[in-house]
Amino acid sequence: MPTSKFKPKKYREYVKKRLSEIMPALIKIGLGNFSLRLEIPEKEDEFTELIVALNLVVEELKMTKEAENEAKKAKEAAQKTKTEALTKAKTELEKKVKERTRKLQEKVEELEKFQKFAVGRELKMIALKEEIEKLKKRSRKIKKPNNFKI
Repeated sequence: MPTSKFKPKKYREYVKKRLSEIMPALIKIGLGNFSLRLEIPEKEDEFTELIVALNLVVEELKMTKEAENEAKKAKEAAQKTKTEALTKAKTELEKKVKERTRKLQEKVEELEKFQKFAVGRELKMIALKEEIEKLKKRSRKIKKPNNFKI
């Protein structure tokens, strides 16, 4: 039975060659390119299981990234919906504030008119009372006939 002699130098060169084939893909994957797949060699060797495992990890990373992107999109859509609802509510509240302000202004103007009317009437009443007092004083000064009654 012939025994094969282990040749470390040749094995090191083989490992170096295989790693040099894998490293560019690993660098791209590390930078976020999860669509990349390492080619599984036709002839099985020490790297076959490693490549299969790396492809599984990359697939999992890809699915995680896609789920993260979907969650982000859903969050943005929900945020947009909430923002639109808040904007609509703000607009409606501003309209209500303007309408209520307008109604309050009308009431204020109505009360101001009433106040002017009431004050004017009160001033007129005071003036009439003063006029009555003056007339009463004048009438007392005038001599009344004996048979005249008020």
